[in-house]
Amino acid sequence: GTLTNGATWSANTPLNSGTNASSVSLDGINDYVHVNSPSLPVDDFSYSFWVKSSSTNAQAIVMAPTATVPTNELQIYLTELGEISVYTNGVTTVTSATKITTNQWSHVAVTR
Repeated sequence: GTLTNGATWSANTPLNSGTNASSVSLDGINDYVHVNSPSLPVDDFSYSFWVKSSSTNAQAIVMAPTATVPTNELQIYLTELGEISVYTNGVTTVTSATKITTNQWSHVAVTR
């Protein structure tokens, strides 16, 4: 993907030190990673990612389509309460029972 609006690579990762892993640092305002034609699935799928947020005071989009894709197709976001919500077909379809702890890496998996 292409890092956009100031997104940067970071060595801060949830993995053990000594690995070649890296993460993307976003400022929470307008940074994002653009992926061309991600071909979001219409059937069953699984998405898995790590997230570390310094605040849960406002909603933060984790994954969403671009303007060229219908905006109700699939969105994954962190709510202002620290929950992960999945939005499909124009409605929130599921919200996590467990909240993300700020300043701590959390592993999230979304499956349909």
